[in-house]
Amino acid sequence: MRMGTITLFCAFCLGVPAQSQWLKDRPEVWWTLVAQTRSSIVEERIAAFRELSAVADPGDAAYAEVLFELRDRENSYIEELSYRQEAPGEAWGDPYYTGLTVAAMRVYDKNPTHERFRILANGSYNPGSLLADQLAKTAGPHLEWLAAMATQHRNQYRRTNGLGLLAAWLRNEHGTPAQTAMAWRVLRAGLRDSSVEVQGAVSYLLERSERQEGLSLLEEDIAERVKRKQPDPTDRLSSLKAAAARLRAKLAEPPPAKKQF
Repeated sequence: MRMGTITLFCAFCLGVPAQSQWLKDRPEVWWTLVAQTRSSIVEERIAAFRELSAVADPGDAAYAEVLFELRDRENSYIEELSYRQEAPGEAWGDPYYTGLTVAAMRVYDKNPTHERFRILANGSYNPGSLLADQLAKTAGPHLEWLAAMATQHRNQYRRTNGLGLLAAWLRNEHGTPAQTAMAWRVLRAGLRDSSVEVQGAVSYLLERSERQEGLSLLEEDIAERVKRKQPDPTDRLSSLKAAAARLRAKLAEPPPAKKQF
């Protein structure tokens, strides 16, 4: 395995073009690295991606399949860790997982299939991140799937992903009235998710929406909580009121003046 690593590194230093004849003439190296991406050992997967990304052609179909298979594997890995309430090692996040995500997004941009959308949407990222905003631009054909993930997935982080993508889609919606109404209904349900962390994420997403509909949902949830007078050990009510107040103030601001040309 180490010999393959040295050989690939030397080829990269010599300026061998991506997915060069050098790599095509060495299928044993290719398949060794592909097998390494399927390893149960994180460090081996990281090394394989680093070496493949150095010499593989980003436009090659076989490489694209390896990228998404690896991204899917890392999704399962981080999800399993979340159930055990463990975090991945420092080497897993940046630059490895970030680089893998960037490479997969470049492939997705050229060929945005549902399976690739699913793998990217199921990843580990902040629901208000640039990745979520970019992915949401192509979410239209996948809204029902996102709604199901946001309401039915057993993992709270996956539900948060679905809610975040729906909220990002709503900021630049180009769907039907029925699709828009469905997205708002799912966000409303997220305010009553079984996970307090998901509830908090939704209140953040609604505040970030800068939409009157978002404020209405926050105010409805506040009124229902006040009416029920249920125990509130995490003080969600105060957090909701603060989010609503900030959004209300934002909506009351005058629109920015148009530039004069």
